[in-house]
Amino acid sequence: MSKVFIDIPPKFHYMTEIPTRKNDMYLDLHVTFDAVASMIMEAYHRFLVDNGYILTHIENVPIIMANFTIDYKDEARYPDVLRFELAVANFTHNAFDIFVRVSKNEGKNDVAHVRVCDVFFDYKNRKTLAVPEAFKVKFFK
Repeated sequence: MSKVFIDIPPKFHYMTEIPTRKNDMYLDLHVTFDAVASMIMEAYHRFLVDNGYILTHIENVPIIMANFTIDYKDEARYPDVLRFELAVANFTHNAFDIFVRVSKNEGKNDVAHVRVCDVFFDYKNRKTLAVPEAFKVKFFK
């Protein structure tokens, strides 16, 4: 089986914590894949909202999620409180990545490394759009 490696940037732009729930568990063994993915999306959404954006638009320009990759490092279990640290990186003409470090034990143990690739996209004309300069500047001053 091939292994995915995600290099997490050293600097994060945002952090939030989400507690696991008992019903996130599979047979009391570990938190399920879909629960982890849902928590990642919750952290991603909090990041956008706390920075003045919405899930579908950044700087009033529509986005679409093009890729979502998870590299698991360790199990999470109930009642772990998971820490989600997000970094914006890898700007291209029309896209960028958000890297997420998911950890437990107050950041001491990595649970997962995540890469989300978002593309600025004009849904009406079915074309990619340029990354708004204001968004780039916000994260690379």
